[in-house]
Amino acid sequence: MSEEQRQTSEEQRQSAEEDRHSEEKQRQGTEQARHAAEEIRQAREQARLAAEEIRQASEQARHAAEEIRQAAEQARQAAEQARQAAEQARLAQLEQEEILKEMRQSAEQARQARSKTE
Repeated sequence: MSEEQRQTSEEQRQSAEEDRHSEEKQRQGTEQARHAAEEIRQAREQARLAAEEIRQASEQARHAAEEIRQAAEQARQAAEQARQAAEQARLAQLEQEEILKEMRQSAEQARQARSKTE
């Protein structure tokens, strides 16, 4: 084999080696891009799930707020009923005191009338 043939053969071997390195780098780049795309897909899915959890929590909070509003309204109504009942009890006590006063006056008048007739 002549020197020229040996040099050409060596150049071809180096070129093939460079091609292999280039193909390996391209394969690694493609694999890294695939991994990055998968990580992006997973991150998007996690973001979607987080958004759904936030939506559900927001809905639960809205329901809880409505229940609290209803409970507050019921408490307000119960307080109003208690106020009315207390007012009725006060009026009934005043009426009872008035009746008792009248009964005492009648008893006193009857006692005085009896003592006059005796």
